[in-house]
Amino acid sequence: MKKTYEHMVTGERNEIQRGLNLGLSCRAIARQLNRAPSSITREIARNAPSARSYDAQRAGVATRARCRRGPRKLPPDSPLFACVCDLLGQSGSPQQIAGRLRHMRPDEPGWHLSHETIYRALYALPRGQLRRELIAQLRFAHKRRKSRSGGKDRRGSLPNMTSIHLRPVEVAARQVPGHWEGDLIKGVGNRSSRKATSMPLPINSIIDHADASTTKLRSRSILVKSVTCNTVLHFRIETAPVSPPS
Repeated sequence: MKKTYEHMVTGERNEIQRGLNLGLSCRAIARQLNRAPSSITREIARNAPSARSYDAQRAGVATRARCRRGPRKLPPDSPLFACVCDLLGQSGSPQQIAGRLRHMRPDEPGWHLSHETIYRALYALPRGQLRRELIAQLRFAHKRRKSRSGGKDRRGSLPNMTSIHLRPVEVAARQVPGHWEGDLIKGVGNRSSRKATSMPLPINSIIDHADASTTKLRSRSILVKSVTCNTVLHFRIETAPVSPPS
């Protein structure tokens, strides 16, 4: 029996039809084809009302019809595509455009897109001036785009990072002075609930980040025991202990 599933091919469907015509059971046919019995019964159930009426040719046609993709959700000649291009020209990202379309037309599902659909539509355009102009309006105007469906983060990483879940209870409780938190300043909607101070810092590593922020804070006569940073590349919070001043 095969360890990984593979779609039925024409020869296997012909063998299924021949075996059924000879009165063989699904288990017997599965042994001949080195398949699981469930694969045979599923193939028959999908493509015929009963085992006696199974036809290999019709089963192949029906399978190919099911595999056919539906119409594209964002064809280049559609009003929706024109609207997406207009919003791109207004410096909107695909994520922002997807959200704005839902806000503009909440009762029209045909206008609801994911940002991945917008990316795919742009990069699926034939090579030419239009494709170059639209891709140039993206914030990361790569000539090619890899799908993120693999689940692997392709952005850079910082060495020596420690997860926020491993920071000491004293730091997490925020009850003892000297434990600082660093964050990105993004605007009014992301205000900090505690005292803030701004400074340019290196991001080569989390240790360099902590050392630089410690030096800056101590230059202002501020007590520093640890620094918890929101890293620029991954937006994950990391904690670094700080050595006592020499």
